[in-house]
Amino acid sequence: MERRKDTYSLFVVGCTARHGITLFLCLALSPLLFAAEQPTETSLIEAWEVLQKSDPNIATFEKISDRSYKFKTTLFPFDGKLIISNVMIYNMGMESLPYKDFMEGSLKIELVGFPKELLQKYVYQYYIWARNNTLYYDKKAEKWISSHDFREIIHKIAHNKNKARDEKLEPFLYGLLGVELIIALALLVYHFMKNHHGKDQSHTA
Repeated sequence: MERRKDTYSLFVVGCTARHGITLFLCLALSPLLFAAEQPTETSLIEAWEVLQKSDPNIATFEKISDRSYKFKTTLFPFDGKLIISNVMIYNMGMESLPYKDFMEGSLKIELVGFPKELLQKYVYQYYIWARNNTLYYDKKAEKWISSHDFREIIHKIAHNKNKARDEKLEPFLYGLLGVELIIALALLVYHFMKNHHGKDQSHTA
């Protein structure tokens, strides 16, 4: 069935490098985890609903029917019907750690009656809200997490890896520094003895 002409389809993709899209995020929700044994469409939608209800920028969020909601936000001028038209869950396409431990879930959202012109005008505010339309499934923890929490986890893993690498290099660097100090000291003693010996010879002459 064809949608009304005044319905603008808004598809939110994951904020990953392969999409080539940078989402400017100013606000961060407190860490939220939603337990789910399997990354199903149902569990993803339920986790998304929790995020919507916890967002302080959403004034109204009421379920009308399956995948249909009454929605109002203070970020941009919309007070109407929100529809989930599609749900996608997929591997991130990265086999390297830590990304292979996560799956990405994206919701295709339609804000009925929201014109393209307003989206262009409030694009920054829209993306502040839209960050919660992409979630990540932690395979090890068996939980859906927000995009904010996903970035925090990846950042922490990268930080710990760098710290571990530095700790491994530290003894070597200290050892290298010790060798350099010994060489410098030996050169200093050599030059001192050489100069002292030269002075003794001049006095003898």
